[in-house]
Amino acid sequence: MKKILTLLLLLMFIQSCGGSNYDDGFSNDEVCMTCDETIVSGSQYCIYHSCEECGELKDIDDKYCSEHKCEECGELKDSGDRYCEEHKCEECGELKDSFDDYCEEHMCGECGELKDSFEEYCNNCQADLFCPNCGGLKELDVEEYCTSCEDKIYNTCSQCGGWDYMIHGGVCDYCLGLFD
Repeated sequence: MKKILTLLLLLMFIQSCGGSNYDDGFSNDEVCMTCDETIVSGSQYCIYHSCEECGELKDIDDKYCSEHKCEECGELKDSGDRYCEEHKCEECGELKDSFDDYCEEHMCGECGELKDSFEEYCNNCQADLFCPNCGGLKELDVEEYCTSCEDKIYNTCSQCGGWDYMIHGGVCDYCLGLFD
């Protein structure tokens, strides 16, 4: 029994002393799970198949695995996101153009600024483009009201509330007594 224990201890001692302390980042005796190249330390894959961010399996032409690769350009993205900072909408994280801050859902069609997702324009452009009375589209940004509301405002008699093509001082021709 003593001989077996001694032999066992001797084997464990030999195994523990067998390795070198030098680590060059590559394992000397293990090969990649997908090819015959030497694996990167801390990974199961070689330098060609190992993600630069986490060491997991990646395509040979990519730098990162699907967990860390932007779906649009292949560059590094945060884990859990679909896109990198260049292609991620600041508001919702969905795809946007590289030079914009927001995706189409959150970008004003007029000026490119942030808007509510259910609106077509941001608040500033809404005020410039739409009539405050009826919400209709103004013909020019500088007009205060749309053509229909301007017509009602400027051609409505202040005394009887009737409409006349030419209001003279805010009073219609009937109220002025021109048609008695």
